[in-house]
Amino acid sequence: MPKPGKAGKTVGRRLVAMVLVIFAAGCTAPNAVVGPEGRLDVFNPATAAKAFPPRDWVVDGIGSSGAYLSTMLKNGTPALKIVNGEKNFIAVRRIQAMLLTSPFLSWAWYMEPPPAGAPAARLVIGFYGGNEKSRSWKSRVFSWLGPSLPTNDRELAIVWGSSALQRGTLVRPAKGKKGRPRYIARGGRENGGKWWLEYLDLAGLYRRLWPGDNLSRVRIAFIGVAAPGGKPPSVAYISKIVISR
Repeated sequence: MPKPGKAGKTVGRRLVAMVLVIFAAGCTAPNAVVGPEGRLDVFNPATAAKAFPPRDWVVDGIGSSGAYLSTMLKNGTPALKIVNGEKNFIAVRRIQAMLLTSPFLSWAWYMEPPPAGAPAARLVIGFYGGNEKSRSWKSRVFSWLGPSLPTNDRELAIVWGSSALQRGTLVRPAKGKKGRPRYIARGGRENGGKWWLEYLDLAGLYRRLWPGDNLSRVRIAFIGVAAPGGKPPSVAYISKIVISR
């Protein structure tokens, strides 16, 4: 069989490139896009009435080692029920939103008093673009393929503390240690067993954590829930997660 000439090789390369583009377009997981008013219901009662999780969510670690996630009514409020297990788990919605366009986060949560310490469940937010050392958003098209966590260069956890006095505390990882910062939005066993509605200035908190970043370039990459493994089992309910202007 004769070897393909230069023209044949060129056509072959173009066909391969076209296949890759089509593959990326067909397999890229969808992202939730914020509307012109700057608002997005990340999780709301309408979501709870449908099959969970939708295609624009990433879920990993559920259904093994005791970790459990479901939608249900808690005291009349549609919510995500979260039970931690022996291993880490995460469930987040892919989002493509400018932080300065949707700088405020609100949510409701209900914590069953844990057997010891603080509940394991927390909100997690991933950001991308403010760190000058990060590659451009467009150059990471293939990072959205499959069930992997969306590309991000900054992460934040919002947790329930073991004491009510810890409310408003920002905990950074120790110098030289890996990990994400934690913001304690509420806490204490005495505050468990009831619904609390929270509001947080995400842009202001980001500025405190990473003052050297370019805030105008920061995008919200994902928002969801997670729990580390190895803690005593505890039950949490989270609902009405919204970003807005």
